[in-house]
Amino acid sequence: MGYELEGKNVLGEGTKKVLELLKKDVVMTTKYVHSYPYDWRTKKPVIIRASAQWFIDTQSLSKKAEKAIEGITIGAGNTDLSKSLVAMVTKRPSWCISRQRVWGVPIPSVTVEGDEGSAITSVELVERVADLVEKKNDTDVWWKMSIDDIVDNKVRESLGRIGPLKKSFDVMDVWLDSGLAWTCARKKEEREEKDCAPFKRVFVHGFCMDDKGRKMSKSIGNVVDPDTVTDGSMSQNALGVDGLRLWVALYGSETSAESRIGPQVLKEVERKYVLRRSIEFGSRMDSLKSSFRFRSMANETILFVQSISSNYLLGSILTHSISPILPHLSIEYEMHAVDGNPEEKLREIRTYGENKDENERNILNGIRLRDDLDQISTLLINLRSKIGETVGPKEDIGAKVPS
Repeated sequence: MGYELEGKNVLGEGTKKVLELLKKDVVMTTKYVHSYPYDWRTKKPVIIRASAQWFIDTQSLSKKAEKAIEGITIGAGNTDLSKSLVAMVTKRPSWCISRQRVWGVPIPSVTVEGDEGSAITSVELVERVADLVEKKNDTDVWWKMSIDDIVDNKVRESLGRIGPLKKSFDVMDVWLDSGLAWTCARKKEEREEKDCAPFKRVFVHGFCMDDKGRKMSKSIGNVVDPDTVTDGSMSQNALGVDGLRLWVALYGSETSAESRIGPQVLKEVERKYVLRRSIEFGSRMDSLKSSFRFRSMANETILFVQSISSNYLLGSILTHSISPILPHLSIEYEMHAVDGNPEEKLREIRTYGENKDENERNILNGIRLRDDLDQISTLLINLRSKIGETVGPKEDIGAKVPS
């Protein structure tokens, strides 16, 4: 049967040929919809086959690992995931540490020609490769050097095999690789601390998905580049580094579930970030006003208005901030940009937060409104109305009067 299947596509004509060969033993064929792993790059079904791999016997390490993580905080926010980690290290009998890829850190092992299914290694072989990496300052020595140059007499003797040898091309699992590399990079005195975890807390977070809960993929085109968040793009306003940090704080820091990022989420982040910037703007304006730096106040206002699109709350903060130097403009804004009595609106700004919960009050933390704002606004409104009644609506009250 094997020769008749040789060279045929497993997911195509190969499947049809198998059914044809087994048709005398098949009672019925029908389509059945079921879950199945798909390759995330090609979007095609994964072909599952048995292959030789390298494993770590974790049963011999589980008790030490369980003791080492006692008292370690594991989770996100108030979520405690320590039991999950304990169960993982105590109930998993083995850990597959090898991968078959064209890149990665090699697992130094060899096979004897004619018996490629049995890979072997030794401490001497591993140390020989490590010495060559250090000597040549090149992590690719395993791939570049011939097997005869790598395996000297001492290594060959440790392998206990006679005959031509061939290099294996298995690479190390990146998770094991990163952990070992980090451990090796620690200071000597730190490495001497055995059987204890090198950390006090493990922060757990979920995968970052797009707005629709889909895994990010280049082929789909839904990958969000952090640079587009900080620096902006044709379709995305620049939020800066703090804008990206705000997204992490709001959506990716206190949950082990999936976190989402995309156009809709970033619009919400931008709205909250602009509000935060408006608070900082108000504080800066108060500081400049107290030092009588009115030109700086004007420049600061122009820069702030150019950088954001103000809604009513931001407009109200602007109104308060520029009122000492442009009182009439402040009154005009309150008269024409909002509905209702401008005096009441200004009073609402002054008392904003008194009847709000703690979170809402914290939003405006740092913005100090003048206690006499009601009196000033009333005086300006009445004065402007009186001038308008006296000179008439068609007169330019700002024009020079001929002498």
